[in-house]
Amino acid sequence: MELDWLLAPPLPAAMPRQRVIYHRLREAILSGRLAPGTRLPASRGLAATLNIARNTVLFAYEQLMAEGCLVGNRQGTRVAALPLHPPIRSRQAQARSAPLQLSARATAALRPDPTTEGASLPFAPGVPDYGAFPFRSWRACLARAWCDASSSQLGYAALGGDPALREALAAHLTTMRGLAVRATQIVITSGTQAALDL
Repeated sequence: MELDWLLAPPLPAAMPRQRVIYHRLREAILSGRLAPGTRLPASRGLAATLNIARNTVLFAYEQLMAEGCLVGNRQGTRVAALPLHPPIRSRQAQARSAPLQLSARATAALRPDPTTEGASLPFAPGVPDYGAFPFRSWRACLARAWCDASSSQLGYAALGGDPALREALAAHLTTMRGLAVRATQIVITSGTQAALDL
């Protein structure tokens, strides 16, 4: 299958190639240019054809899979069968989406804080430097974790935190820090405030 039109000019200004590929594939799927069941080339092959990095293609494929436009398995990546018409919303759903009338107090609470509006430097407390965050690695770890997720992981967490995480932390602290720590001595919380509340 020839997909060299994915990066054909004109390319949108200041848009990364991975986003261009994602948008053009999505548009082709939604318009019917790529029919349901159409097999897409492997990420390596498409990357070689377009003369780009494989991760660029993987980003687009993974995003489209997350949105349900593509399905992938060991046999390859295919265009998903999308519904012809969007589902009709129920009256309850329409009622829930009706605009809410807020009180003056609620409206005032939702107004932007004038002290932070237009700040040129990101010095907000508790907000990290997102430019230094390894988003690509994080996305890969999340995708790998969701591939192996079970229904038991979607419920409430074990008391004290995930046992496997507690074991891994105990092993790390013992090996790297020389601390004699058992997993039963470690408590995982959902954040700083939860830990302080203990």
